[in-house]
Amino acid sequence: MELSQDAIFFRSNDGSVFVYGDKWGQTLFYSPDGQVFFELFRHSIGGSPSEHDLWFEDARTHATARLRKKGEEIRLNGKTYKKTAVRTEVEAIPLPEVRRPKYLFGLPDEQYLYVSTDKYKDTHDSYKMFLGDGEAMKQIFIAKVDWRHDNGTFNILTDKGNLFIL
Repeated sequence: MELSQDAIFFRSNDGSVFVYGDKWGQTLFYSPDGQVFFELFRHSIGGSPSEHDLWFEDARTHATARLRKKGEEIRLNGKTYKKTAVRTEVEAIPLPEVRRPKYLFGLPDEQYLYVSTDKYKDTHDSYKMFLGDGEAMKQIFIAKVDWRHDNGTFNILTDKGNLFIL
């Protein structure tokens, strides 16, 4: 996987490595040996680019953790990782695609409308919609997903109509 020029590498004494895809760790990778990297799911971050706490989940083990970045190093579970030389490419295993339910509606005609998204990459493109009786569900093409940052207003436009959720 080719990395951004803004990637930052941090190495511990035991050879394990964390990679920030950018100064905020929007994309985050971990390697126990510095060779093969596993993408991590970043839950949230608090602070500034130079000093912050970052919460993440390892999708392989489902373990969650918090790391602390301060200047040129990060700390995790008592271990210190110091900033080190940058590479432009790494062998990376991406996050798995795991579907999670977002909405389920029972309709008057005893059918169900089901909307799901990717657990780790909850983007507009990851939304899928299905309609059916629960046993046989047919996917409905989604043309556009729009969500507002007002605590949850969703608008999903399909070729069958518009689903508006407050």
